[in-house]
Amino acid sequence: MNRLQLVLLFLFAIAPLTSTAQPKELKQYSFIDYKANKIDYYGSSFNSFKKLYNKFVSPIKKGKGQVHILHIGDSHLQADFFSGRARADFQTILPGLQASRGMVSPYTNGCPDSYKLSYSPQWKHHNILSNTPRHNTFFANTVSTDAQSAEITIEVNNRNPVKYDFNDLRIYHSPLKDGDEISIDYPSYTKRHNENGYTLFSLNGYTDKITIRVNKSSNDTLYIYGFYFDSGDAGVVYNATGVNSAEARHYINTDNDAILKTLHLDLIIISLGTNDCYEPGGVKTFEQNMETLITKIRTELPEVAILLTTPSDCWYKRKQINQNMQQACEQIKKVAQKTNCAVWDWYSIMGKKGSSTKWEQEKLMQKDKVHLTLSGYYLQGDMMYNALWEEIEKSIFMR
Repeated sequence: MNRLQLVLLFLFAIAPLTSTAQPKELKQYSFIDYKANKIDYYGSSFNSFKKLYNKFVSPIKKGKGQVHILHIGDSHLQADFFSGRARADFQTILPGLQASRGMVSPYTNGCPDSYKLSYSPQWKHHNILSNTPRHNTFFANTVSTDAQSAEITIEVNNRNPVKYDFNDLRIYHSPLKDGDEISIDYPSYTKRHNENGYTLFSLNGYTDKITIRVNKSSNDTLYIYGFYFDSGDAGVVYNATGVNSAEARHYINTDNDAILKTLHLDLIIISLGTNDCYEPGGVKTFEQNMETLITKIRTELPEVAILLTTPSDCWYKRKQINQNMQQACEQIKKVAQKTNCAVWDWYSIMGKKGSSTKWEQEKLMQKDKVHLTLSGYYLQGDMMYNALWEEIEKSIFMR
């Protein structure tokens, strides 16, 4: 009996309980506006979100199929505390709906705790701040090597609340020259090159750790854009990536956008604005940059649901409340109306202007009053999950 059959048998056994999956219980703080924790639909965005919510019916009621999410952002995403908490929430909605680890970005420094990467000395790191669009992708990080041989080892389980294994691995890379080869240290697999820029390894078994070997016929540069780990298990695949100091303009400055199609995305969450509008001049270009970014995404994925999250209330250089965050939130809502996106208004939920002081006092925000603490990011992840789950539940159980 295979994994999927076991999951289906289990889900059948608990079928009467499937409507009892609950939102995460939240600690109550007087300064948080819990009533604001909802998804607001702008323009015609509900049409794409209705399709998204309906996509949850099959995995939750039948134990079949996957829902694919991509969450992109800045330093609030790089550590993967906020997005990682939301991922764990979605992958534990019900037993048997763990899904797959999905996309893994090739960080060399600041890698999320949930996976580990180790490199042989021949690799160099680049990210979307490096202003080289030809080798920037929505993975937001890239590694390259000029050497004729090099290795990368990846462990997808490290301090993970959900344990993963995989039997399919995609390696996204620049075009291979004659004589170039990418291999892995698994005893039995088949390999296929995809025209969309990746090599697919289908393993004859499961593992949670792999070493990738590159052997080249010349000293020409090979770029590795990222990895994708799949098990085929039902549930939500929650991909996430972020880069410290990233702004919308950096995500605009990417190439190889066809990669987005290969992720089969149902929802893209964009969490930007803190860096864009941190300095007073940033608000002048933020709105247009966000519009351009969404247009870029919709060129590849015209039907995808897009959720924009507003930034946190924060301070400017620890000296005073940053007035620009309120403007950033207003701009995000304008963009949502123009481009038919939904909004999760985190700025309002956390308590609006000045609330960062209270968050810091409760140890939910760091002393810089820009970044949250681990507890703060976990609360943020739970709240976004709850807001989405409320909408999903309406579609699934109140049809």
